[in-house]
Amino acid sequence: MKWYEEFPDVGFVEKLLAELDWSDFLFIHIGEELDEIDTRGSFRDPPFKPWHQQKHNHTRPHD
Repeated sequence: MKWYEEFPDVGFVEKLLAELDWSDFLFIHIGEELDEIDTRGSFRDPPFKPWHQQKHNHTRPHD
């Protein structure tokens, strides 16, 4: 995908990133050249603690 702000979708993303607090996101754009890497934002760890919960419900059949 070509990344030009003149494209409506790219312009939308650029505007959104400009309005966000840098601690809320991490955006990495990798271009065609080896040294063409644009990194914005500083989000590293989730502000919440993910967990896994598993429940099993068993009912006895009625006689």
